[in-house]
Amino acid sequence: MNKLGRKYITEEKSINIEGAIALRETVVKIAQKMGISGFLTIFGRNGIEQTSQVIGARAMHISIEVARARIKTVLAVRRSTSFQRERMKEKGQFREDFAGQLGSLFGGGVAIFADQSHTEFIGAMAFGGGTEEQDEQICRKAIEKVGLYTDVV
Repeated sequence: MNKLGRKYITEEKSINIEGAIALRETVVKIAQKMGISGFLTIFGRNGIEQTSQVIGARAMHISIEVARARIKTVLAVRRSTSFQRERMKEKGQFREDFAGQLGSLFGGGVAIFADQSHTEFIGAMAFGGGTEEQDEQICRKAIEKVGLYTDVV
């Protein structure tokens, strides 16, 4: 690529495959320790799936659908599903205000950031299988364990 062409290209940070695999392996351990079966999926900031995993013998097809709906929301708004739900409540907004971009506002869809101030969105992950609190907790713990950040408290 020549110098002229460089000005038309941006370098965006996104979770890479090694990061996604590290998160996946961490989630497997956490979910097993908690005794929760389910489905995990991790996407880069560009909406491309990096990895996914069925965890446990009791995982059901609905867990896959739930996780995929949550991912759709996180990628659309670049915030975790529970965070977005609260933000919409404060602003008096509804799902319909987002023209079908939101898949699910249930907790368990989690935004991944490269920085503590939550300005560098690098990807999304979602777990479906437990309660929304458990699903969110599994993702949050994994993100923190690998040294990344999320807007879930």
